[in-house]
Amino acid sequence: IMPSLVGSEMCIRDRFNTWSYFDSTDTALVYPTPSGDLPLPNSAEYGQQFKQSLQKGVDDFSGFNNYRSGDPIHAIAWKAMARDDILRTKRFTSPQGGHLMLSWQDLAHINNVETRLSQLCLWVLQAEAAGMTYGLSLPNITLNLGSGLQHHHRCLTALALYE
Repeated sequence: IMPSLVGSEMCIRDRFNTWSYFDSTDTALVYPTPSGDLPLPNSAEYGQQFKQSLQKGVDDFSGFNNYRSGDPIHAIAWKAMARDDILRTKRFTSPQGGHLMLSWQDLAHINNVETRLSQLCLWVLQAEAAGMTYGLSLPNITLNLGSGLQHHHRCLTALALYE
């Protein structure tokens, strides 16, 4: 117990340290630390495959379609019609997640195994966050293209168990 004076009052701060042996049969799997300087592969420089396509959606304006009977009135491009008297509807798209194969060989220029695993871990997290379909190719295992929480954990587990 360590007394100290604060203003005109005396305060007592308790300070205790303890230790104990911990006997457990539980096991834990530790994923690599996600780190690295390389951006998520999206070109021929990294990644064996990358495809991104657009699907019909409501996110990004992508042009005009000729008006067809039955098109919703809220989709009519009124400003464009005022310019040239042609009735059109606005077309919107949403990016659809790409397909990406993350490969150990893409990082052949990195000699340190832990650094490679950390970079691949970062890429797996980024690909999942971006809604992509991705796979992982290590020297001892290849996980086919997939997405979602189970696939995400399978990839991270493969990285954690890499020898």
